[in-house]
Amino acid sequence: DLPMEYGAIGKAGSRLGTALAMAVDHEIGMVPLVRNLEEFFARESCGWCTPCRDGLPWSVKILRALENGEGQPGDIETLEQLCRSLGPGKTFCAHAPGAVEPLQSAIKYFREEFEAGIAVQHFGNAHAI
Repeated sequence: DLPMEYGAIGKAGSRLGTALAMAVDHEIGMVPLVRNLEEFFARESCGWCTPCRDGLPWSVKILRALENGEGQPGDIETLEQLCRSLGPGKTFCAHAPGAVEPLQSAIKYFREEFEAGIAVQHFGNAHAI
């Protein structure tokens, strides 16, 4: 249990950001949940810096594909690279770093849900994931 205050959350290795507390039930998938958040952040970006202007919509595109079972091998790694590229110190303000924190956490703790969205490609009698 952590108190909802900046200092306590920071000591736990996270940050409170805009102090959004979201409660979801166990049936909500993490990919659609994070896609919804990333769409919000992409829409609300001022567009000043390239990482935010281009990176957030790119993450949404990949998340939509994963959500629809149309993800490609390497998509999760691309999302992880986007998180690094949009992290603290890489953008003009804190918008993008705050936007990718839920994505980073979801990949870290629910990676199998992201992996489930990668399309299986069939090649004759063999298939590749």
